[in-house]
Amino acid sequence: MKGMLWRWFWRMLLVLPALLLTVLITTEAGLHSLTKLIGALSGGAVRIGTVSGNLLGPLYLGQCRLSDGIDTVEIEALHLQWQPQALLQGRLVIDAIDLEKLHVDLGPSSSAPTLPPLSLPFPLEVARIQVDTILISDYNEAVLHLKQGRLHRLHY
Repeated sequence: MKGMLWRWFWRMLLVLPALLLTVLITTEAGLHSLTKLIGALSGGAVRIGTVSGNLLGPLYLGQCRLSDGIDTVEIEALHLQWQPQALLQGRLVIDAIDLEKLHVDLGPSSSAPTLPPLSLPFPLEVARIQVDTILISDYNEAVLHLKQGRLHRLHY
């Protein structure tokens, strides 16, 4: 009896992490938990207001904010459709990214803004990126304001 109890314990110890990972990836409740975890681990630098969908299917994030204490990026809404199974082939394939109201506020800096080099562990393929409104501001003063932008077939 004691041996059977230990076998059951070890099986559950192996099954529970797999079950938890499945819930986090495939359910909206799991997505809510992951976004809260990201916010907590970032020390508040990343905030996501609303979420729906799951990591495997279409995904919606609303009222997103990323701030490093100097620069701030805000996205009113982000819709993402991707092919997670492509990761098994060593590729990151995104069918569509739709952004509503992307606002980048560049804070005070002694040098011109530069983007860091992009380094990904997988080749990246994006079929379509569409942005409703892009506003880039410097010290809260508009530098660039674009209405509707679209990019097709990005490979990196």
